[in-house]
Amino acid sequence: MKKPNDVKTRRSSIMMQVTMQNTALDLAKKLGYHNVTRFLLHKHAEVSPSVVNQHYPSNRDLELEILNAAVRRKMLDIIAQAIVMKDPAIKKITTELWNASLDKFRK
Repeated sequence: MKKPNDVKTRRSSIMMQVTMQNTALDLAKKLGYHNVTRFLLHKHAEVSPSVVNQHYPSNRDLELEILNAAVRRKMLDIIAQAIVMKDPAIKKITTELWNASLDKFRK
């Protein structure tokens, strides 16, 4: 049987992940996804460096999470940044999303 604290701890962990992801996306819109670092995330999300490092062992892991979240949320400005930077991680998106992102970037 699970202890009540286990559920509360898991819920808190999920909330922290959501906060970090939203903060990372906000920073990516302002600074460019490739300029978001684990240090910036820790400062802006107000979480400890160890928590950030646990979820994102490297800055590249953080970049990939930003790109994956941007694709899921159809955040065209961040996707366009990755296309222009020729990030290999972005090659798996749909043609429709690719074109929409570049159209937004060109405007």
